[in-house]
Amino acid sequence: MDYKTVLYAESQGIATITLNRPDKRNAISYELIDDLIAALKQAAASPAQVIILTGAGKAFCSGMDMENLKQLTGRSDEQNLQDSVTMASLFRALYDFPKPTIAAVNGAAIAGGTGLATQCDFTLAVPEAKFGYTEVRIGFVPGIVSSFLIANIGEKRARDLLLTGRIFGAEEAHRLGLVNEISADSARCQRQRRHPPDRGFQRRHHRFPGEAQTHLDKIEIIGETKLRVRYAETDKMGVVYHSNFVIWFEVGRVELLRQLGFEYTNMEKDDNCHIPVVDLRVRYKAPAQYDDEILVRTQLKNVRASLMHFTYEVFRAGDQTLLATGETMHIIVNDKFEIVPLPEKYLAAFAGRGRQNP
Repeated sequence: MDYKTVLYAESQGIATITLNRPDKRNAISYELIDDLIAALKQAAASPAQVIILTGAGKAFCSGMDMENLKQLTGRSDEQNLQDSVTMASLFRALYDFPKPTIAAVNGAAIAGGTGLATQCDFTLAVPEAKFGYTEVRIGFVPGIVSSFLIANIGEKRARDLLLTGRIFGAEEAHRLGLVNEISADSARCQRQRRHPPDRGFQRRHHRFPGEAQTHLDKIEIIGETKLRVRYAETDKMGVVYHSNFVIWFEVGRVELLRQLGFEYTNMEKDDNCHIPVVDLRVRYKAPAQYDDEILVRTQLKNVRASLMHFTYEVFRAGDQTLLATGETMHIIVNDKFEIVPLPEKYLAAFAGRGRQNP
């Protein structure tokens, strides 16, 4: 399908939609709205498992096109209402999209651009990215995006951003919870240091015949990590429910890769290989208690060129009570959020230390 204002590409299970008005800093025109909705429909019907939304040039999206905004002054109430319905349909299409969506914010995301960026399931940003709900500066009310903003960060913080119209950076967006990861942020790699774990590791020493393959399906590489539940991780009544299981998944994943000889920091620094989470599922089974010893069993399930799939089981070490299960799906990107294949040395290591189940 031909688009005038977006680029659409599919590769290795990932659909990438690029806002393509770099001369206008990818401002949202009525034509772009139509193209973007159509591209989302194409991606929904495609075999792609993950959708990435990004911008061409130095900006992600500068908000509504000023030429379109000028036209509003001469429109009737009915026409303005229809414009609002059109804009709402774009955000609704993104919000209700049936597959995981990632906003790869490569630069400024302002006004409606901030809305698009934070509407995705995951928002990744370069350190120099800028955000802001600046509509108030020109006398507009960001009525559509404000409802999503309040749901994300609460009314008090939303009022600050909406009423001041101030520009804020990627670090603050991350603190507010509007951005999941900053590309140069290594904090996610440090969390495993909270617990000096007693680590056990089970390896399957069955090699694939021949060369390492691009697709490694149903491989069995399992790592086990023991943790001690800290009081700070509980609900202050000494009980752990859903949220910290996700952190323990990450600890298990980091330790599994470490036992395979790979450090997150080195993967990113030496090989420009980043593996952000694009889909995460937790199935809660039973609560953990303060000071419990926890066993996280992590399995690298399969690798598909630019996708990695891990599964997790969390047990109470003492009585082997199953506390939670889950899985995470990751894409392989470089520091510019461009989809890249997993480096060959990792594929070779996974193939050499795993085995393919029948």
